[in-house]
Amino acid sequence: MSHELNTPLQAIRSAGENLRAGIVHRSDDVRGYGEMIEREGRRLSRLVEQVLQWAGIGRTSARKATAEIDPGELLRTTVAESNWFLEENGVELELEGLDDLPSIPGDRDALITAFMNLLHNAAKYGRDDDGAVRVRVEASCDAGRGRVTVAVTDHGPGIPRAEQRHIFEPFVRGRAATEGTQPGSGLGLSLARNTIEEHGGSVTVDSEPGRTTFRVSLPAKIE
Repeated sequence: MSHELNTPLQAIRSAGENLRAGIVHRSDDVRGYGEMIEREGRRLSRLVEQVLQWAGIGRTSARKATAEIDPGELLRTTVAESNWFLEENGVELELEGLDDLPSIPGDRDALITAFMNLLHNAAKYGRDDDGAVRVRVEASCDAGRGRVTVAVTDHGPGIPRAEQRHIFEPFVRGRAATEGTQPGSGLGLSLARNTIEEHGGSVTVDSEPGRTTFRVSLPAKIE
């Protein structure tokens, strides 16, 4: 964790020192430095947010359903707030079934963060050569109880079966993640699961070589 925090800090510090020393003069180079500082600053903010969220788990009472949320609007906002990361990783997002959905009760900001964690995970480790990640939403009703299911599917290398039961544990990263160059805290999936379960839902993973689907199920209000 300390390494993941130190990496963006060192990049920002190095860029700042070079700018202060006047090493960079051309406007294009200055713009590039600015973009890098902004990118690493976002990454650092995200890491700090995850650590703070994890530190708060178990110290507060169960999350209350404070609002009736439109799942389609929730996911569109999630995508909009993740655009910088999706573009950085060359991901093309396919969205299906976002209209005419029943509302879900919950904490809007917390759910946005949970789905951002799932999108970022797919963008980092699961995109195929075309960079495609698919988000599909469905609503159902069983015995008078409504559910909204959100499936996030990528076409990357997949998660080995032996790792699948551990990936929702805090600070756990799969072999593909640790062997690659993508930074990460190992907290995103754990935090996502915690938030979903606080809302009375569940999140599962189904993976094989060439396809991984994280499936979130949340209670919905049926009129």
